[in-house]
Amino acid sequence: MTHSEQYPYWLYDDDGKLNDELVPQYIAQRDALIQRIETAFKNVPYPGDASLTIEDNGYNGFFGNIPQTLQDFRGKHWKELSTEFVLKRPSSLSVFTRRAYHFYLPAYMIGVLLEPYSGSVVPTELLLDFAKGETQLVAVQLNEFSAEQCAVILEYLKFYDSFSDDFVRSSYSDILDKAIQKLTTNS
Repeated sequence: MTHSEQYPYWLYDDDGKLNDELVPQYIAQRDALIQRIETAFKNVPYPGDASLTIEDNGYNGFFGNIPQTLQDFRGKHWKELSTEFVLKRPSSLSVFTRRAYHFYLPAYMIGVLLEPYSGSVVPTELLLDFAKGETQLVAVQLNEFSAEQCAVILEYLKFYDSFSDDFVRSSYSDILDKAIQKLTTNS
């Protein structure tokens, strides 16, 4: 599969041609999931400009992406962020406050659904965040997510797993199981 292909490997036949029957089903499922994500997160309030990122206290500039994250996300609603924008900013996930992570999470999930083979580390970062219950510095408090939001995150993880090949899946199956277990408990 080439880097530019946007569909899972199982939608291609042995000659590399898309299966004309399965692709519309996949797109319909993906788009329905995107709609559920948008619905589940529509009322999450913007965290405010002052609450976008963690403080750099004690890190002495170690997280150099804090000023860039502030500049990039200040005043922006997650719905207006392009797929390319969020997938090029995976490190922002680790410096968002809990409120900002909660607010911007749907943009990242939707970005992965629209460009699953972009080469971004966002899919892995999100999976690890939910398996561990934290980003590098910030606890991802699942109890701050509504049951509807936990359910749609769970659905997202399962859908993402469905378009991963066996090699990739084998490398994160334990992490995925852990994340699914945590989300199932909270949904």
